[in-house]
Amino acid sequence: MTGSRHAIILILLASGSLFAQDKTSGHKTPAREPVRAHKVMLIPYEPRMYMGEVDRQIHEETRLSPTEIRAKFRDGLNEQLYRAFKGSEFNVVDLLDDTLKYQKDIAGIYQHLSYDYQKVPDQEKYQPPVKEKKQSQIEKGQLAIETNSEKRFMNAKVTNPKVVPLLYAKYKTDLFVFINQLDIKASGSPDPTQFLNTTPNRKISVHYTVYS
Repeated sequence: MTGSRHAIILILLASGSLFAQDKTSGHKTPAREPVRAHKVMLIPYEPRMYMGEVDRQIHEETRLSPTEIRAKFRDGLNEQLYRAFKGSEFNVVDLLDDTLKYQKDIAGIYQHLSYDYQKVPDQEKYQPPVKEKKQSQIEKGQLAIETNSEKRFMNAKVTNPKVVPLLYAKYKTDLFVFINQLDIKASGSPDPTQFLNTTPNRKISVHYTVYS
């Protein structure tokens, strides 16, 4: 079974705590894990799937390069999800915990992923999203494409059916959280290139897909 969820969070960017930490192999998975109901694998989003409208402001405050900013957000998101799952008593494998150890698995997963913007499923009557048919029509000699204001998220699809079973066999993980995309918008600014110093709030959207 596959499933998808979409989360939108309004937060105040705490740049002091977020950018002060360096990524290390620090989760330190114990040699013997306690037996729990599920074991989760966290698959980080591809670096190209980061959409940030506040990078220039972050650079001015931290002097980090665009590549470093993207890496900090990517590592930090996985770190927070790791803590959340561990706090809920799940065993967790974070593929960013040790990039040398997991780099082949990450590259192999990315090789067999495709992405598609889809409608956010009804959370009360949840059904896995399906690929939509793109409809267009000719009106007065012009191509008219229907616009839709419904909330959407970036969904991920594993194109090779062998990927998930192989990961399960190797790591005994039965829940796979694919973090597909991170969007950071300059909330309150009509122009994303202009920053409002009067409001430090940012609108952050995390797109992810859960496979079981």
